[in-house]
Order: sequence, then C-alpha cells, then structure tokens
Amino acid sequence: MPKAMVNKISEELCVFPITQMRASHMQLLDEWREDVVRRGNRQFVTTDGRTFEKSLSKTCMECHSLQQCEDCHHTLNVQTYCWDCHVLPDMSSRYARLYTKLQDTPFPHDPQTRNFHTINFKPIHDQLESLQSSGKGQGQLMPGASVSLISQKGDALHVSILGWQQDQVNRVIYSLQGKRVFTAVLRPTLIEKIQIIESMMDPETELTWHRVELEVWLSKSDLIPSKTPLWEFAEEMFSNSCTACHSGTEPDHHLANQWLGHLKSMKRFISLDRVQYYILLNYLQFHSRDVVHDYQGIGTQDSIKQYP
Repeated sequence: MPKAMVNKISEELCVFPITQMRASHMQLLDEWREDVVRRGNRQFVTTDGRTFEKSLSKTCMECHSLQQCEDCHHTLNVQTYCWDCHVLPDMSSRYARLYTKLQDTPFPHDPQTRNFHTINFKPIHDQLESLQSSGKGQGQLMPGASVSLISQKGDALHVSILGWQQDQVNRVIYSLQGKRVFTAVLRPTLIEKIQIIESMMDPETELTWHRVELEVWLSKSDLIPSKTPLWEFAEEMFSNSCTACHSGTEPDHHLANQWLGHLKSMKRFISLDRVQYYILLNYLQFHSRDVVHDYQGIGTQDSIKQYP
C-alpha cells in the first residue's frame, strides 16, 4: 500500500470503514454527485444512523486535505478531474474551527511551565497598571512569538522577550539574527526599555545586530505552552492552500527572508485571514532552508534561551 494512503488518520469516524473507503470512495462520490445534481438528495445516513451532507468539500475535506488526495493519486498514477469543473473548496470554516481549538487550550497551572507562544496578535505593556487600565498597549507580539514567564499576577503575566534587532531599526524585534522573522513591533515607550545583551556584525551583510531582551506585561489569553499544535495548524493551512493550484513546495525550498515575498505574492490566491496568514508565515520561516540548517537540533524552548 502506498505510504501516502496511510498518511494521517482522522480522529473522526468516516462515512464507511477505512478499507471500504480506500477501495471505493470514487464510486461513492459518483453516487453522491448523481443524487445531489439530478435528484436534489443532499443527505446521507450511515448504517449506524449518523448523518452527513453529500459534499466533497463540506464532508470529505473536513478531515482530509487536498495534499493527501494529490499524494495518493500521484502515487497510484491516477488523474483526477474534480477541479476541471468545480471551484476549489473554501477551507476557511475548517480553519476557523481548528483555530478555535487552539484558543480553547487551557492555560497550564504547572509552575515549571515557563515558555509560551502566541496564537494571535497580542498587546504588550510596559507596566502592570497599563495592562489593567488599557487594552491597547505600547506594542504587540506577532502570532508565533515566544516569551518566557518571569512572574504571574492573576491573569496578568510578566514575561521576557528575547530576540534580535538590526542596528538603528529599534521598532522591531526579530526571532533570529539576520532573518526577518517578526517577534514584536514596539512603540517608543517600550523601545526605551530594551536591554542590549550583545552585539555582532553579520559577516555576509556587514550589518550590525544586537541581541536584546525586553520585559513586558500581557494577558494570559491566546498563549499556548507548546508550539507543536500551532505548527500542526499551520501545516494544515499550508497543505490545503498551497497545493491547490500547483504541486507542493516544501518549506525548506526557500530561505526565511524569501518566504516573506513569496507568500505575499500568493496571498490573493488563498482564503486566510490576517492571523492565519502570519501563523503560516511563522511556520514557513522557521522551517525554511537556512533556519533548518542553522538551528538543526535546537528545540523551540532551547531557542528561546540560546538563539536568540
């Protein structure tokens, strides 16, 4: 059996057993098409009483990705014609449900958990009083940014941001030296509080970079203790959005800085909101060719301590 056919098994029960679906899903789709188009019958009831809509995009692709379909068909040398007539499915509702699951991740009570990652744009404040009195903040963290917990007071967290700044470009903190992987955007109040840990000159560009630390306050919402589920969500978006019109490109095909322009040029072809777009960009940059090569073997938590 081709490896592609056992790529990722959904937690949800399918309309038929897996073995039956692998052997005859194409016949089922043909039957559904006839029922919907010619008879107006859109409801399918399984033998155990579960109800599904007879729809490739709204039922099948709630669990399976376009990339899985393409991988299987390519492995078996099968030419599909679904999209010759039909528009590609809008996956935005599925992405919204997956994102809601991320937001529902409970905040850990384990005092040993010190590292957190953002799943949204998050306002950051110079003082606790500012956080308690205003939601706007003096800057914001980008989706996918990482912070280290210093202390907690109720729902307010005092955290440390470690990162890099290019000399004389102090409004932005980047995750990695020499790579435009955005961590935070700052206003003057927070810029004044940045502590420079060390400085170095990039031998390739002859630009000076500063390794910096910034302590801020933020709320505990939209933070998760592991980046793995965030990247799984991004991988799902990448698989579905970036293989609809062409064959899949691996994240390490481009350099981190190249992904900025490449993804921007594709933005008009994909149905992602602003948060989803930047989560996907963070995923692609952290899995880009130069980052994978330069930081191979360095885990996310280690990178907070060392790299930056």
